[in-house]
Amino acid sequence: MTKNKLTAVLGPTNTGKTFLAIETMLSFDSGMIGFPLRLLAREVYDKVIKKIDKSKVALITGEEKIIPLKAKYFLCTVESMPIDKELEFVGIDEIQMCNDYERGHIFTDRLLNLRGTKLTMLMGSQ
Repeated sequence: MTKNKLTAVLGPTNTGKTFLAIETMLSFDSGMIGFPLRLLAREVYDKVIKKIDKSKVALITGEEKIIPLKAKYFLCTVESMPIDKELEFVGIDEIQMCNDYERGHIFTDRLLNLRGTKLTMLMGSQ
């Protein structure tokens, strides 16, 4: 795989974009996915800790922080995505929300500047 590959996965709701991102993230040694909603980040966190060791998975939202010392995978709200991590995979879900002025500049900053060292995946509606 080429370094710093950027992939956009676009399609209607319920077509498996988030599932693809989760499976892709877990195929790397480290990764992070940003979600537009706290509840969605929590839901995906709950799914991921059923698949892999809980000590390797972090949840970071504006309201909740579960960050194990040896976390390799981070599930966050987009605005809570840490920028000081060097991770192989970075995904951002529902990228069309950058069109919403109320999301603020942090959402746009993460979309434009946060990248995985091997793959960045942007998911959104068509």
